[in-house]
Amino acid sequence: MDESVQRVYVNARERVWDADEGDDNDDAMARLAPLERAVYVTREIEEELADGGWYLVFANEDDYLIDDAIRAYELLGLPRYATHLREVRASGFGDDSTEEEGDRLDRRFARLSGAEAARARAVASAAEGAATA
Repeated sequence: MDESVQRVYVNARERVWDADEGDDNDDAMARLAPLERAVYVTREIEEELADGGWYLVFANEDDYLIDDAIRAYELLGLPRYATHLREVRASGFGDDSTEEEGDRLDRRFARLSGAEAARARAVASAAEGAATA
C-alpha cells in the first residue's frame, strides 16, 4: 500500500465521515478535490469487495459509490475497472441476485490489477505539479 495514497485516502475518509457522521455524505463528497474523491471512492469500493464482495457493497448501501467509482477509475486511467462497474450496474445485481452471480462478478473484479499503482502515480503527479507551481 502506497504511503502517499494512504494519506490522501485517510484524509478524504475522515472529511467525508466527519462531515455528517456516516449519513448522507453527498455534500462532503462534493467538497473533495477530484483526485481525493477518486482515491476515496476506489478504495472504498475495493475494501467493501475484499470484505464481502458485491453483496456487501449492496447490503451496506455503498452501491451509491459505483457511479463515482466509474468516473474515478477513468480519471486514474483504469478503463477495465470502469467497464466492470458499468456491467455490474447494468446487470441489475442486488439483494435478490444469486450467490453464483455474486461470485462470478467478484472473480471478474479480482482479476483486475493496477489500481494502487495508478493511484500512486496520480498522487505523485499531483504532488509534483503542486511543487512546481
